[in-house]
Amino acid sequence: MRTVNRVLLLSIVCLFALNFTTAEAQAQFEVEVTLQCEKSTSNPVTLDVSPGSSGSESIICQVENGAMYEKTVELTISTDDEDTSTNIGTSLSDQNLVIAAGATEEISITFSADIRTPVERTGFEFNATVTKLGSAPLNEQFQSTTTANIDAEIEGFIDLEYSATAFTLNSKPGETFNISAKVRNIGNVEIEMMFKIRNTAELSAMGVECSQLPFESLMQPGAYFDEDVMSCTVSDDFEKSKEFTTKMYARAEWGGEQFETEDENAKVSIEVPSEGGFGGLTEDLSEEDKQMLIYAGGGLVGVLVLLIVVLKISRKKGGGGVDAWDDEDFDFEL
Repeated sequence: MRTVNRVLLLSIVCLFALNFTTAEAQAQFEVEVTLQCEKSTSNPVTLDVSPGSSGSESIICQVENGAMYEKTVELTISTDDEDTSTNIGTSLSDQNLVIAAGATEEISITFSADIRTPVERTGFEFNATVTKLGSAPLNEQFQSTTTANIDAEIEGFIDLEYSATAFTLNSKPGETFNISAKVRNIGNVEIEMMFKIRNTAELSAMGVECSQLPFESLMQPGAYFDEDVMSCTVSDDFEKSKEFTTKMYARAEWGGEQFETEDENAKVSIEVPSEGGFGGLTEDLSEEDKQMLIYAGGGLVGVLVLLIVVLKISRKKGGGGVDAWDDEDFDFEL
């Protein structure tokens, strides 16, 4: 019995010694690898999510094994805060690398987001964990992880769906008419909206002055409105009826950047009330045309007088020719 106990005790001591020796040997090896990535927290990956773009960007990271023996490396990437949700996806070209002694391997990391995704910046941790030295697996407590911190951000862009009043607006001298606009923010940033008249000088010369109406100018991504945005006043001394076009455009601003839409034309008809009588009929005529009309009117009066004379004489004399006329034939009232 005493012999059996001695053998059992010796076996236990040998087992502990073996484990200690293996662990100590593993600890003496150079386990970690070196990471070098094209991007970092100070030089982030940028994603263009405007229409027509890919919404993705790939970078290269190098994993270097400086030891004189082969290493097996497991690769992972995740947000640097587990509680952080993100709209940016990631993928690795490889999840495991076997790197020869003194060699360097490359891995591609792709960051992606859907088109029109709102602006965002997220930090990621790229981890390279050595799980084997040669063909020998490492105990978890002796595995080494090297981390590279990479930030990725979604770039902002401005885009609008825009239209202005297209039907004819009617007004009169001294009156005010409004121009409405329909706008949808189809970009991925909050914008400040404003509206401008392109042909302001032309309208002002005619006697029409326009100014922007107050409205909620900040628009979140996806927001939409249909409101009166411009008020135009017609001067009291607007001379004559006229139809013209206002050219209104929308301007959006964000972070010092500006975006302008194409002009939308709104037709306007200004009706000047007629004064009536002969003056009302001739208000659109030039001075030269009016003078010609006066001469023509005088000639027409002369013709009418002659016709009346002829008719009166004919009825009185029953014919007889010019020799039969006397002074009484010209004694009549118009």
